Amino acid sequence: MRTFEDYYKQNWKFDGMSAKCIYGVHTNNRQENYHPYDPDDLTRCFQCLRFITNNENITDWKLIIAKVVGAYPESKYWASILKHFEGLHKLYFYEYKTNKMKRTYAYMEEIGL
Repeated sequence: MRTFEDYYKQNWKFDGMSAKCIYGVHTNNRQENYHPYDPDDLTRCFQCLRFITNNENITDWKLIIAKVVGAYPESKYWASILKHFEGLHKLYFYEYKTNKMKRTYAYMEEIGL
């Protein structure tokens, strides 16, 4: 398993609380429960998932999110992310190419984030 220090050395800004939440659950070092609030937060979460799994396989990413749901069963937000993960992922990466995330943000609001 790669370490937090390895992750931190990347060119990403690992300052997103929701990404830290994912990483903390994955490393059995739970943090406070934060979920992504906007596409910038979601970007950091996807970067974290890519780092943890060392791939972009949506099934692997969903397994990590399922662990987060299990760690925070009271969170309707993480449960919603898991339930809508394929659509969120697809829309995010479609809009990421355009550098405009209006539809992703609207979808995040629609699913209760």
